[in-house]
This record gives sequence, structure tokens and C-alpha cells, in this order.
Amino acid sequence: MSQHLSGALLLTALRDDPHTLVFVMDPAGNLLETNQAFARITGYHPAGPGEKRLWDFLAAEDAEKTKNALARAAPHLFSQQWQSPRGGNVHVDWSASPFVDESGGPRLLGIGKEVTAYQEKIAHLSGKEAWLDRIQTIGNIGYWEHHLEENIMRYSKQTARIYGLSPDHDVVAHQELGINLLESPYTMEVLMQMMAPPDREKFRIALRAVLEARLPYELMYSLRIEGKLRRILASGEFVRDQAGKVTRVMGVSKDITEQYEYEKQLQYKEKLLDSVSEAIVATDVDFNITGWNKGAERVYGWKAEEVMGKDARTILQTAFPNGVPADAALAELLEKGFFRNRVLQRRKDGTTLRTFSNSSQLLDEKHELIGFVGLNQDISHLVQLEENILNYQAQLQIIIDNSPDSIFLTDTEGNVLVRNNTFEKVFQTRFGILLSKQIKIPEIFPHYLRASAQNHLNRALEGHTLVVEQSYLDKNGETQTMELTACPILGLDGAVNSVVFYGKSITLRKKMEAQTLLDTVEAQKNRSALLVEGQEQERARLVKELHDGIGQMLNVLKLKIDSWLGKPGAQAQELAGISEFTGLIIADIKNLVHDSMPYQLEHLGLAGAIRNLVSQYELQQKLDLRFNVWVNVKDQRFGKGIEMFIYRVLQECLHNAVKHSGGDLITVQLTQLEGELLLMAEDNGAGFDLAGVLRQKQSPGGLRNIMERCNLAGADLEIDTQPGHGCTINIKVPL
Repeated sequence: MSQHLSGALLLTALRDDPHTLVFVMDPAGNLLETNQAFARITGYHPAGPGEKRLWDFLAAEDAEKTKNALARAAPHLFSQQWQSPRGGNVHVDWSASPFVDESGGPRLLGIGKEVTAYQEKIAHLSGKEAWLDRIQTIGNIGYWEHHLEENIMRYSKQTARIYGLSPDHDVVAHQELGINLLESPYTMEVLMQMMAPPDREKFRIALRAVLEARLPYELMYSLRIEGKLRRILASGEFVRDQAGKVTRVMGVSKDITEQYEYEKQLQYKEKLLDSVSEAIVATDVDFNITGWNKGAERVYGWKAEEVMGKDARTILQTAFPNGVPADAALAELLEKGFFRNRVLQRRKDGTTLRTFSNSSQLLDEKHELIGFVGLNQDISHLVQLEENILNYQAQLQIIIDNSPDSIFLTDTEGNVLVRNNTFEKVFQTRFGILLSKQIKIPEIFPHYLRASAQNHLNRALEGHTLVVEQSYLDKNGETQTMELTACPILGLDGAVNSVVFYGKSITLRKKMEAQTLLDTVEAQKNRSALLVEGQEQERARLVKELHDGIGQMLNVLKLKIDSWLGKPGAQAQELAGISEFTGLIIADIKNLVHDSMPYQLEHLGLAGAIRNLVSQYELQQKLDLRFNVWVNVKDQRFGKGIEMFIYRVLQECLHNAVKHSGGDLITVQLTQLEGELLLMAEDNGAGFDLAGVLRQKQSPGGLRNIMERCNLAGADLEIDTQPGHGCTINIKVPL
């Protein structure tokens, strides 16, 4: 088929094709014929041959290149920007082929295709690259071509760097792009061998799908380069020849390893932000929402997709505390760089919530303001709790102020922080202490109790709760007693941060207790006196019975037995025994009468009775025990109670000395002074540990009897003894 015939047929076949540009021009570039696609792209509908030239639609630089290329009257490929009647430019890839028309004149047949969309894809990739570069610089983009028929790869130096390919290959000029490319025998299979095994099959499947659909592709995969795993983002386009056959694949590749890792970190941080319970809201400088975490969704009830790009002021309707205008809050945020305060905000359901807003500026790397971010915590429950606490505090304050006890709170330095009305009344009015606004706890007490008060505070600060009684004179000189309780108050850290004191007047209670004790003691004395008197009366009755009844009868019996002893008979020996036994009974009864009812007291008086008592002990004891007696009294009689008391106490002293001392000398002395009698009983025996004896739960009976008798009689008792040094007992009896 001739060139003339093929050009005419092609023009006729593609005249109405809306996608493929077909045009005929002479060597000077005059347009002779154009098809529908040409008219759609350029807006030119020729009225006649030669009205327009091709380069009238090209930029000056492209026009000159086109003229030079067409002057060689050889096939040529072009990739150019053509002017569009809609404004702007469209990108056209076209080829020029020479042929001869019907008249034999030389002509050029142009066939092309608008590839604006493809170029926009490239631009999109570049724009995406710019977007990624704003996050983190990740390197250059590399261009590459795979020529299918020749099975060779051509790529830029950047591609060689990205894939770790050798840069030492032939350099081939890329006529369409105007750049130099490296040419090597690398193939797609070689490239796939460099991929991580999990990505190889994915790449094959994607490549097969693209070949079948004849569509551009974008794919991310991993390559192991110099032992390190790199992430590659590749975009490709299939290039066809005039017959529509795919002849090559060309595209760009970008090493996005750093960006990939950065995005993983961003995803982690995003999950981290979503795990925060507080609401995090980010906006641009016009307060349009750019960030809204899961916490914000929970707090406000709005989903992120519902609020993104909307004005945060409209969504949240924030109201600032104490009627502060929004402009003033914004001014503070701009001036200080942050704003922290409680605010009122609105939920999606229209309800109001109270939040604590911690807002700050967002600055770019040039420190220019690009927006704001706020961390808002829902404190509605805390505010309600605070209101409840304030209400409880008010009620508690009423109770405290009306309490009859003094209540005051101090810090760790002892400064009185809080005090109730009773405190003022008691410490200022009753004790005459002038209270200032700043006063320490020791200063509210008299000077002689301040060290003790400070000690109470110190013990409370150590974590101890104390209850002590303080007695002192008020301003009128009357004794007052206060029960002071110090209770430590712990902070959240477990340390004592303050101490509360309760001062309760117990003066009346102490007086009542003292009176009750006195009444009890007096009643006990009365009971003891009655008991002693009853015992003495009973002893007197027994003595009378023994003396007047049984004693007389035994005497008669003894006389009869004695009269029988002079008569002969077999019973004489037995009667002698009976007589001796009866004598012993009579002697025992006499001793009992003597002890139970001191006959000597009634007939001899106190002095004679003491001498007689000591003589009785001298007769009854062993020969090596000596007694010394000095009695120096003016009066003969001292009252039955006093005489009985001295006689019985001396009996106990002599009995204890004889039984326990182990000495060989006992001295008894009775002296009368002005208004009192002094009785001393002393031995030179073993002595004893008086303190140890008194610590015993049950002291010896004799010592206990002496102490009880002295207590009942109101006598002063003094015992001087120690182990190995004998014992001296001094008793002072008031007359």
C-alpha cells in the first residue's frame, strides 16, 4: 500500500474518533485537514487549507523544536503542551510521519493522543511527594522505563540509588523527557528477586492485572538492599505504539522507608491519643476542627467524621468562667501561648458539661501559628462533688460553730488556721488570752504549759492521737481543767499535713469526780470504823462469855480434880493428866481474853497497858531477845479509840518483829507532844525491801493491817527499812 493510500485511509478511518488526534499538514506546518478529536482539543475548525499552522497552538519553545524536527522529513515523536480553548494547556503525545497526497505533494500525517490525565497523574504523584516531604524528607524520586521488546531497563541515577543498581552503564538520552538515563540489561524478574519474598507474588498479581486492564498502577513493596529492608512506592504507566501495542512500561519509584516508619509511628501515636480518656481537639487558626480523638467522641458524643472541618466554636459553644468574653480568652491564649481554666461546653445531645480546658498554640517549624490544640477533661462529676463538699462544709461549720467544745485546726508549724466560736469564747474570755489572726497553738495556753502544748503538737505530727488533761488557773484564779484531744490529719500522700484539736472543759466533771471520791473514801472509813467497832464489841462479848461462863466452870472443874488427886486410887494418874490439860485450857482462855479485850487498857491506861504488853512478850520469848520500853506521856487517858488504835498497832509491830525480823533487840517508845502522840517500834533484824513489798498485789497481812488502821485513824505512817538494816516504824497520831 502506498504512503498516499495509507495516509488517506487512516485519516478517513479516524476522522470521527473522539480520542485519537489526526491531522495533515504540509512541510511548512500549514494544517490542511483535521479530525473531530483535533477540533475538540484545540477548538480549531479549519475553514480552508492553510488557515492555521500547527505551531500556532504550541508554546514558542515547542514550536521551534517542532519546526526543526519536521524539516528533516523523517518520522518523529513529540510530547508537548498544546493550548486549549477552555483555557490552560492540554498534554499531547503525537508522532509525525511523511507521506505523499493524491497530487504528489509532500505531506505530514500527525497522529496523537491527549495524555493530560496521565500527566496529571504524574503531577499528583509529585504533589503526593511534596506532601510526604512536609512530614519527613525521604529522598528523591527515580524515573525508570522497561522496554519490553528489547527487554532492557533504562533508569535515572536516582533510581539506581533507590534500588542499589550499578550506575556504571551506558547513558541514553531520553528525547521526550530531555534527560539522560542509564541503560542496563536488568529485567522485571531481576527486580522481583530483590523484593522481599512476601511481596513477589503480590507484585506479579498486580502486574498481571495491569497488563490485562491496560491501566496505570501504584504498588508498594519491600526490597532488601545492602542487607537492609527498604520500602518502595512505585507508580507505572503502559506506553503503546500507534497500533495500540504495549511497548514499554515507564514509571517513578520512591524510597519511602523513612516515611513508612514515620507513618507507623503516627499510627501508633494516633492509637495512643485515642486511648486517652480526655478529649483532644485540634483546629486551624480559624478554629475549624482538624483533629478529634476517641476521647472527644466519648466526651462530646460527636463522631470525628461529623465534626471534621467544622467550626469548633459552633460545635462546642464554649462559655468561659465568670462571664469572661471569648475574645479575652483568645487574647490570653495568643499572648501566653496557653489557656488553662474551667469552661462550659455542649454535648451533641444538647446537655451542658463542665470541662477543664488545657489549650495551647500549634506552631510549625518556622514557629508560625498554624492552629490550636486543647486537652479537655470532663470534670462535671468533680464539680458536683465540690459543690457537695462545700455544702457539707457549710453544714459542718454550723455544727462546729455551735459546738460547746473548742475546735481548732493547725498546720504543721502550729499556726491556728480555723477556730470556732467556742474557741474564741473560752481562750479569750475565760482565760484572758488576747487572740490575733495569726497565733500558734502554744500561745493560747499559759506560759507554764506551752512546752507541754508544743510536745502534744509534735506527737500529733508524728501520727499519734493524744488525749490529755490540762489543769491551770483562769484569769479569776480558779482552777480549770480541759481535756485536749490532738488528732493528725493525713494528706493524699499519707503524710500529716494538719492537726485538729478538740478542747473540752471537764472542770465540773473533775469536781464531781473528786467529790464522789471523797464521799467514797469517807463512806469506806465509816464502814471500816463500824466494822472495827463491831469487832471490838463482839470481842468484848466473847471475853465476857469466856470469863464469866466457861472460864468459871473450868476453874470449878480444876478445883474438883485437884481435890481428887490427894485420894489414893487407880485413877490418880489419869486425873493428874486431866488437871494439867484443864490448866492449859484455862491459860489459853486467859490469853485470848487478854488479846481480845485489853483489860490493861481499861484499868492501867495506855502507858501501863504498853508496859504490860511488852512484859507479856518478854515472858513468852526466848532469853536472847531483849526489849527496851520508854513511855513519856503527860495524860493518863487519851480516849478509847486512840488507845485501842495504838495498842492494836503496837501488837502488830511486836508480832511482826518477833516473827520476821530475826533480831535480838526490840525497842518501843511512846512520846506525847503538843497535840499528838508519837509511837515508835524498832528492831535490829534483817529488814526488807519496802518498795518491792508494796509493788506486790497482796502485801503481807501484818503490814497491810498497820497501813489500814493508820489510814482509818488519820495517823501518819513512816516506815524506814532496807535489807540488812532492821526496820523502824514511826506513827504520828493527832489528838
